[in-house]
Parts: sequence; C-alpha cells; structure tokens
Amino acid sequence: MSAWNSYGQDFHYSQFMYSPGNLGAGNVGTMAGDLRIAANHKRQWASVTVPYQTFSIGADQKLESLSPKLKNWSAGLLVNHDKAGDGALSMLNASLTTAYKFSLDKDSIYYINAGISLGYSQKSIDFNKLTFDNQFNGDIYVPGSATGEDPDNTKLSNADLGAGLSLQRNGAKYNMIVGMQFRHLNRPDQNMYNGEAVPQRVFSQYFAQINYPLNNSLILQPAIQYSSQLKFSELVLGSEVKLILKNETTSRYAVSCGLFLRNKDAIIPSVALDYNKFRIGFSYDVNISSLKAASNGKGGPEISLIYQAMKIKSKTQHKIICPIY
Repeated sequence: MSAWNSYGQDFHYSQFMYSPGNLGAGNVGTMAGDLRIAANHKRQWASVTVPYQTFSIGADQKLESLSPKLKNWSAGLLVNHDKAGDGALSMLNASLTTAYKFSLDKDSIYYINAGISLGYSQKSIDFNKLTFDNQFNGDIYVPGSATGEDPDNTKLSNADLGAGLSLQRNGAKYNMIVGMQFRHLNRPDQNMYNGEAVPQRVFSQYFAQINYPLNNSLILQPAIQYSSQLKFSELVLGSEVKLILKNETTSRYAVSCGLFLRNKDAIIPSVALDYNKFRIGFSYDVNISSLKAASNGKGGPEISLIYQAMKIKSKTQHKIICPIY
C-alpha cells in the first residue's frame, strides 16, 4: 500500500548557487563573463544505506560573443545523473536552454532574464538488486527465489519541459539576483507498470543571492532558496564571506567561508577558493534531523567547480575624415 502513496523527489544541491544550470532557464547567461562551465558532485547517506550519488555538468554562453546579431540571447546545455538506493534507481537527463535578457530601461541597472528548457530524461531501476517479503520462507531469506513482482518496464524515457525567470541588479554598491523556475511542466508519466499514468509533479524553486562589499577586500554573500514538489518542500539559507587576496587584471585570488542551514535537516559548512577563472567549493551536510540516530550526523560531502571566461573584445578602428579647406 505504501508504494501507491509514495512520490519521488528531484535531487538537490547544498551549494545551489554554484550549480547554475540547475537553477533553471532564467539563470542561463547571468554570469559576468561570456562563457561558464560548471560541474557538481554530491554523495550522501553512505552511513545509512547505499550512497545516493548525484553528478551534474553544464555550460552556458552569451551568444553575443559569437555574433552581435544575437545580443541579449544566451544558450545552455545541462546533463544530470542521479543514482539512489539498493535498487540503483537511476536518472539521466540532458537539456538545452535558451534565454533572453532585457533591461527595464536604457539607463537601468536592473535586468530581467527569461528562458525555457527542453530536455530528455531516462529513468531505470534494477529489480534484481531489491529484496521482497516473498523471498522469505518463514525461517530464512532465500536469494534468487520468486519475488512476486513483475514490472512491465524497468526503464522510462520522457521529454521534460521547464521555464525560468530572474531579476538581476548590477550596481556599484551591490549585485543581486532573484529568480524562480518550474520543471516537469509537461508532467511526464512515471509509471513502470502498464495502466493509468502517474504524472511527475511540477518542481518549483525560488532563490536569491546578494553580493554586498563590506570594504575593498571583504564581500558578504547571503543566499536563500525554497523549493517544493507536491507535499515536499526544502528551505536552505545562509551566507558566505569572501576575502579578496588579490584583484588585478591578470591575477585574482579569493577565499570564502560559509554556513548554511537546511531547515529541519542539516547544518552545512562550506569553503571555497577563487583562482583566476576558476572557483572550487566544498561543503558537508551535517545531519540534524531525526535520522541522525542512524546517520550519526553524516549527511555527505559535496564539491562544485566553476570556470568562467570572457572573450577579449577587439577594438573598433574609427576612420576620421578631415575636410580640405
């Protein structure tokens, strides 16, 4: 009976601001540079069960750097892979995203970025790795005996539609981004048995981050995200403090320390290093929920890596015609 009343949830990252593609189509092209490549890996619950593992890699680019005709347009590519539990329940998703950014007026420091994404998702499960009550004969568990389960499919393939919107402020005093996204708008079927469709629930997410300089070398970076899917929800909030060690045209170094809270679930300390065009971050989920009796507080580590590049703009040569008097 519990199987009919259980619903899967999308994966999540503690370093949500550093998995830019997973913040939705409205976040594509919002970086300072022209090209951004990001990779993320999360491993959790190794002390409780077969570890849940999530890996993402994505890239987004401002298309104006390729052609002036594509000014304000951006495009992105994202691949996610997630594997969870004894049955190796796996998800592989690849999506393409496009977004358009426009200012609120000619002199505005505020920009709106709107985008859509179209993806292809595949899910699979290995029933041979699962155990069932039918394999218990009353005295012992008998591996290889009949399970009583006969799924019609062990793989599912679906299209996946998403949309996102963000508001960005690029000003002298501080920078800010506020956004939202919605995934699975087409509500793809998740039923591995022939019969009535079980639509995937729409995933919604809202997020914000502010970069506020306290002085020439110290930046406060508070961030918050709230996501929900059916009756499940998650709230993560906290802040990083970045110390700029060197900031020159050809050389930039900075270190960051942060502390975040996932409501009723985990305390998340984090550290990061900025080295020229790269940023690498590490965080660890310290479990504080009722599961800590089994987990011993071990939620799991997470790593993020971001590379940003800016195309060197060529200088336009202006010809000045001097009249002859």
